[in-house]
Amino acid sequence: MRMIVSPYDEQLKSCLNSQDALEEKLAVEKEKKNALIVKMENFYTDKLKEIYFKSGVDGSIGQISYVFAKAGKLFVHLYFLEITANSKLIKKYTNIELFGKEMEKLTELTEAEYQGEFFAYVDKQIRMVEDRHEESGK
Repeated sequence: MRMIVSPYDEQLKSCLNSQDALEEKLAVEKEKKNALIVKMENFYTDKLKEIYFKSGVDGSIGQISYVFAKAGKLFVHLYFLEITANSKLIKKYTNIELFGKEMEKLTELTEAEYQGEFFAYVDKQIRMVEDRHEESGK
């Protein structure tokens, strides 16, 4: 039987060669992107690390730990102080989007402002916990 040669063989070879070249270029661009993301994480971490803040939503206070990227977005890893039901002070860690609405609601505090806010926050939270205990004991 005689083999039939497709008139598209050369076009397919050319297309596959072009695709291979583009995939190589894409791999190089992905490496560049990853390197830039790491640089951005480091840049924002250097600028924001250990910054104290107060939330405009509920008045809670906390501190920023670092910035990281996930799924093409930058996030801030931080903690909010929280008073537990038995009056223990804990750091509640969370992540918020760096350029999101939650971040806009945080106000930067100096260390002195943070210390003042810390005592006011702790006092207020402990009173609330004590009030709940008194109400539940009645």
